[in-house]
Amino acid sequence: MADGNPLGRVLAFTLLAGSAVLSYQAWSNAKLTVETMDLGKAHACDLDSSCIVKDAKPRVGQADVFRHRYEFDTTHGVMTVTCKRELVFFGEWTCSPEKGRMISDRV
Repeated sequence: MADGNPLGRVLAFTLLAGSAVLSYQAWSNAKLTVETMDLGKAHACDLDSSCIVKDAKPRVGQADVFRHRYEFDTTHGVMTVTCKRELVFFGEWTCSPEKGRMISDRV
């Protein structure tokens, strides 16, 4: 690349641009958003149709590069909803609920 080869420069620029895009998406994914909070609330009662979400907003929210997790109080107890993107950094968010708290009460 140091010899001024045009193909090497194109490759270096492509790698730099790709790294910038992935870094931005990772940074963007690591922030809690209203969109995923609302989606999580909509899926908090997917396990039982008679369930009703009591909270207007999640009790606890946690985000990292790969997923967002929310805890909602429902008529069937506390539910934790995990939302992930279809393709790790890109794509639509999909959420799945599970019973229980995000953080255990045990120490």
